[in-house]
Amino acid sequence: MQLINFLTFKPLEAVRREMKAPLVKPIFIHKLKSRYYTNGQFLGEEELEIDSLDTLKIHLDGTLTYNDKRVLLYIVDLSDDPLPPVFHIGSCHLLQELNTRGKIFKYYITSKEDGLFFGEPLGVCKECLTFLNWSGYTQTNKRGQEKIAANFTSRSFFKNI
Repeated sequence: MQLINFLTFKPLEAVRREMKAPLVKPIFIHKLKSRYYTNGQFLGEEELEIDSLDTLKIHLDGTLTYNDKRVLLYIVDLSDDPLPPVFHIGSCHLLQELNTRGKIFKYYITSKEDGLFFGEPLGVCKECLTFLNWSGYTQTNKRGQEKIAANFTSRSFFKNI
């Protein structure tokens, strides 16, 4: 079965023009490798796109899991007013609000220890640090919180949970 190329599909193009909607180029496309699963198990070698946050489970300690394995979550916001580029480690209030925002998101998870998503270093979500009280995050002043956030590594996260 061949998929329709909606960029050249004349009925849709006519409706787009009638609406005076601009033709938007793809914003975020990654060619993901097919080595994410072996016998149904997530390997964690690369980023894995998931359909929704419902795919993840929340561990008793508040961290995010996939197939009973702790993961980092990166959310790509495809709206005009995107979320800041950070990765999530817990079920912070931002994740809980996403379903009510009415925006289009792409969700990627990984269990890599290098903290890179598609080769780019990202910082940790400070709301997640608050939610998990990572390294006493909520008991320290702003300067201490900035230091905890700056020194956070996914390697130490996976080692200490």
